Amino acid sequence: MIRMPATDRSAPAPRFARKAAALMAVLLFWAAPGLRGQDVNPPYPRLGIFTFSGQTYASLDILKDFDIIGITPNNAQARRFKAQNPNVIMLAAAAMFINERLSYNGVNNLPESWFFHDASGNRFETWDNVYRMNISPFCPNADMGDGYGSGQYADYALRWVKSNIDFTAFDGIFHDWWWNQVGWSQARTGDFNNNGIADMDEWGGPDSVNAVWWRSIHAYHEREYAVPGLKYVVVQLGGVPWPDVNGGCYEDFPMYNGPFAYWLSHYTDEITTKRTPALTLMNASHRFYHLYYPVEPYKNNYRSVRYNLAACLLTQAYFHVDEGNELGHHGNVHIYDEFEAKGKLGYPRSAPIQLTGKTLASTPWASGVWVRFFDNGVSIVNATGLPQTITASELATVDPSGGQPYYRFLGGQDPATNNGQQVTDANPVSLWGDIKTTAVTNPEVFGDGAMLFRTRRTLITPIVVDNNVNNQTSPGSDPVQYSGGWVLSSDGDKFYAFYTDRNYASFEPNGFAWCPPGSGENTAAYVPTIGTPGMYEVSEWHGYRGSSETSYPLSAAVPVRVVCSGKDTSFTINQTRNFGQWNKLGVFPFDKGTSGRVTLSNQTSGIVLSDAIRFTYKGPVSGYDTTPPSPPLDVRVVPIQ
Repeated sequence: MIRMPATDRSAPAPRFARKAAALMAVLLFWAAPGLRGQDVNPPYPRLGIFTFSGQTYASLDILKDFDIIGITPNNAQARRFKAQNPNVIMLAAAAMFINERLSYNGVNNLPESWFFHDASGNRFETWDNVYRMNISPFCPNADMGDGYGSGQYADYALRWVKSNIDFTAFDGIFHDWWWNQVGWSQARTGDFNNNGIADMDEWGGPDSVNAVWWRSIHAYHEREYAVPGLKYVVVQLGGVPWPDVNGGCYEDFPMYNGPFAYWLSHYTDEITTKRTPALTLMNASHRFYHLYYPVEPYKNNYRSVRYNLAACLLTQAYFHVDEGNELGHHGNVHIYDEFEAKGKLGYPRSAPIQLTGKTLASTPWASGVWVRFFDNGVSIVNATGLPQTITASELATVDPSGGQPYYRFLGGQDPATNNGQQVTDANPVSLWGDIKTTAVTNPEVFGDGAMLFRTRRTLITPIVVDNNVNNQTSPGSDPVQYSGGWVLSSDGDKFYAFYTDRNYASFEPNGFAWCPPGSGENTAAYVPTIGTPGMYEVSEWHGYRGSSETSYPLSAAVPVRVVCSGKDTSFTINQTRNFGQWNKLGVFPFDKGTSGRVTLSNQTSGIVLSDAIRFTYKGPVSGYDTTPPSPPLDVRVVPIQ
């Protein structure tokens, strides 16, 4: 805390000084966001995502609360994100150490000599038709025929970055497929200088090959930071330490970063961060829990979210969770109640603290129960491999501010856990734990986590019911229930979807449904799962079908029926306007469960679009005034002369 020197408050400041101070305050308040600068140290929790989706119009709404957004290079989309939130940090997911990003952008004529080969001349494949590139100083020179003459791959890669990524829209680069070592096989058979002899045989072993690679990535990143406008570099995979970059990403946490005890000791902020500001991402994965403790659909595994977020809060990382590599490949995004806590914990008041007296499971990867205190609460993660209880007295013993009340927040997705109750010795935090034998030699630790606040809080993320399970219906609720002849499609724009170009694994690319006019035989029922009863604002989102808003005759009077908590309300909505936005339909009381619903029908004279309906919690019914005002008395209409 910065303390200002004491002043004599009884002595008034000179008039001109007061005016100058007031003018300066106004100028600072109204300064453009770019002049104020980005907030590179926001309060906790922090949200940050890298995704191979996020190119749709609705992505702007879906990711509006994220501090960091990494997407594949699309300058126009990055500008849209920046226009919506000038403070967001945009990273271009370029992955320049492999040929994939260049191939996606139509560069398929890279010289063969620029690929990293083994001594027999074979490329090193990292993914289907994705190959490692030779960024070392031994890479042969070649000419791409683009007018720049002969050069090495690193020269061309940096030239491509400068020419194709707008760093007034993007703030930096995100490198997928990054390694701090070349790998076991590559170190033993790799041939950087393309002379047909394994480099380890020439240079004295695999360690010397890795040393060349290490120096090469250092040199590449230093040249990268010299690109005009490029401020940040974040890398992924490859172990630690990271070189002199702004941070890395724990991909598919905790699968790819070692068992919990290993991760906690090897991926500390001090080890991983070599440049400021620190921009570390935690890409938590449902894949780990889904494999051994499946929940259908996988996104409803709230324990996985709590465990991963609580682990993330032991570090300075930015959090998000997706399906992971086995269930897809970083394309879905799911929004949880915990995301409503963004920034509400404040800043850390302690380092991670291990609670004493907690029994560990019989595996070297068991770590303990860890807590970290913040301005407004505490985060707890159970990584013992056994069920644990944590009392208020235990927390008070290690709390830097002494004993204070702690409350679970009141949520909607998992109200049995996030019940809003105070934590006491008689009502402790109970956290599940277990161990399973996985890909590592010893049993791995599975656990649970909790985020507690010093005051009572309600954190209920808006419930979205959409056309698909994953794209973009909220966790806990089912997608739209269709009756009759509806057609699922993505032939249009501004509909509510996170992606439209994936149709494998857990991906569902259709962005909306439509049907022709009729007599009401086609219906679309939106049934939210309400965890906390109360008043909910109901909003509708629709895009349009075809290449423009007028390509097809849409209905100006779509019948809507809202049935909830003993009420039955009908009206119509106009789908010929207000595209690509949430259109408020009203505020209605909803009971807990699935008894409430919103239904659209085709009893109209134009094409009906069925896209997304959102239910936003506004408070308890008891505190919400639903009585319409009395009509005014003695009102006369007087014509204007």
